[in-house]
Amino acid sequence: AVGDAVEALVLTGLGRSSIAYTIHGHDAGAEILCASLVNCIASKKTQKTIPLPADMRSKMEMYLALCQVARQ
Repeated sequence: AVGDAVEALVLTGLGRSSIAYTIHGHDAGAEILCASLVNCIASKKTQKTIPLPADMRSKMEMYLALCQVARQ
């Protein structure tokens, strides 16, 4: 329902300027939401994609590795 919290955000991939992830939500133990999304990082000025900032990428790569292990 509107206002419910997402219970899991699983990072599934990183590109030069894209972030792929799946979100999951449950109610009383049953999965009620599963959505796979891809977002891109873009410049406000040019409206063109830009590379993920290095500090953000390094943190996301660590989380991606944890997500990949958890899915095995």
